Amino acid sequence: MDAVRVNLGCGLQCPPGWINVDNSMGVKLAKFPIARQLLTKVVPKKWDVLPNPQWAENVQWMDITRRFIFEDNSVDYIYSSHLLEHLTWNEAKFTLSECLRVLKPGGVVRIIVPDLLTIVKGYLADRKTNPHLAAKNFLKNTLYFEIPVPRFFLGLIKFYFRRKNNHHFLYDYEGLKYLLELTGFRGVSLMQYGESRIPGIKEIDIPDRFRGAICVEAIK
Repeated sequence: MDAVRVNLGCGLQCPPGWINVDNSMGVKLAKFPIARQLLTKVVPKKWDVLPNPQWAENVQWMDITRRFIFEDNSVDYIYSSHLLEHLTWNEAKFTLSECLRVLKPGGVVRIIVPDLLTIVKGYLADRKTNPHLAAKNFLKNTLYFEIPVPRFFLGLIKFYFRRKNNHHFLYDYEGLKYLLELTGFRGVSLMQYGESRIPGIKEIDIPDRFRGAICVEAIK
């Protein structure tokens, strides 16, 4: 029997052989091409409010802050790249608890997130060379304030659809390890691009996503 491999928050990275899930409205629109075409004709492109319509057919919609659609002990591997930072700490804790629930004993979760330590080091380096821009660059790199507070109805629509692109929490290795162990995982280990307990990991790993990031794996 083939291993069950789940790609959480897949975005447009949807390799075959994986169960790719995402909570973007674009995933739902992709299932209704007529409605999608109608919306693209009615809503001006310059408003920049519609989600990306270029979704693969092998993606299914799932809200990872709710109970997963998978049964207990039914998944071999879970992959999550640049996802947890878009959740609050409590949301991430719930998501990891669901990962633990659905993984089989001995199953592996692989998580890639921006490295807070790298961002802080960049800020401290800026303090020496560009002190007047250090704070501005730091906040830009954290993506906490990517979307302004909306003042008008159109801005409110943009905020609703795009706020999840913001970062709501950032991790260093020790903080992520603590959260995984708090949830019940064991054997937390740092990993590099292409290095994994998951067979065929290069089918899904993207080298660019390892720049300024940390990758860890943990075992149920």
